[in-house]
Amino acid sequence: MTPERHAFYDARHLPHPVQEHWPETTRELCGLIRAQAFERPALILGNGDHVRGVPRGAFDVICTPRCDALLHLDKKSGLARVEAGMRWGTLRDELATHGLSLSRYALYPEEATIAGLLARHRGVPASFHDGDIRQGCVSLSAISPSTPSRYDYLAAPRKASGPDLRHLYLGGEGRLGAILDATLVVWPRHSGRLYQCEASSAKQAVRRWREVLTHGAHVSWSCWDREHACFEIACHGPSPLLSKLDRFMARELNAAVMDHDQEQAVRREREAALPSRRSQTGAALRLHATWRLDKLAARLDALSAELQAVQVTHWTAHTVEVSLCLAKEVDAARLLELSRDSLELFKITGQQGMPTHPWLAALGAHLDPHARLVTAASTSSLTASKT
Repeated sequence: MTPERHAFYDARHLPHPVQEHWPETTRELCGLIRAQAFERPALILGNGDHVRGVPRGAFDVICTPRCDALLHLDKKSGLARVEAGMRWGTLRDELATHGLSLSRYALYPEEATIAGLLARHRGVPASFHDGDIRQGCVSLSAISPSTPSRYDYLAAPRKASGPDLRHLYLGGEGRLGAILDATLVVWPRHSGRLYQCEASSAKQAVRRWREVLTHGAHVSWSCWDREHACFEIACHGPSPLLSKLDRFMARELNAAVMDHDQEQAVRREREAALPSRRSQTGAALRLHATWRLDKLAARLDALSAELQAVQVTHWTAHTVEVSLCLAKEVDAARLLELSRDSLELFKITGQQGMPTHPWLAALGAHLDPHARLVTAASTSSLTASKT
């Protein structure tokens, strides 16, 4: 193992594996997962920023970033099929050379892998047009340790393509197997705007957000930074609609209006420094929470004495995702109190496993009976075992 890899695990508060495996293609990735010779469970790892909790006991790591090929691009249908390890920023830049974009998706870390983003757990279901990458995944291939062949759900609207089991893998944190490749909806370059307006409080930010929604534009991403009192809202839609929204935002909200190229430049900056990344530092405790939109102001008021910084980076009609930096560590009782009104809350730094529902544990035992795949999400109850 190289010293650079040691730094990778240290920065993300992960223990060091016994051995790393670096498959070059999804064929090699399949072979590793099917292998019967593992002496230790294996953790599938992309970039690692969203790994929650840490494995217990000895384990190996299967690193997927070298499986990063753009397998197929259908410009006419707007579909891109990519391998599991393709990074979000790499795909964004590759599509730009073909006149295509990912602009209607929400903000995602540019170093995150596509399979990692698809497998990442979210505490709430996707909403209509909320920019969730899971909405744009029309097909995928996956592999579970005990299955003799890979699972394929094809993008085939005019013919049967088998049972739709995609959502066993989407948001599954790798519990039931690994995503090998995925087909995403992509779009031609089209008109877009970025509006920057002042919002000094959560109540004001919510009011700004609701005023934009009433105009009917498609909001792809939004970011409110409380410390800088700045609310950024990126919208896409027909030119007449955007022109009308331009006038409203400038007149009523005194907002700065940026064109498509400026919006893309700001988006790159935000994705390079999203606060939900595990490798971010600078606070005694970092939390990621999903709250109801109408609870945002009340929850932040209740935390005002402890907060060091706040960013709200994923807004929908009903929920928000909030990254919190606390000035000091809090005990378990306080964490429980903070999570009481949260749809989801977890620590970005430190060790914390995720609960596993009984039916999911039973299905995992069927698809991986010898526990050859270990996920940080299930390590609270998983122990190492040989095949």
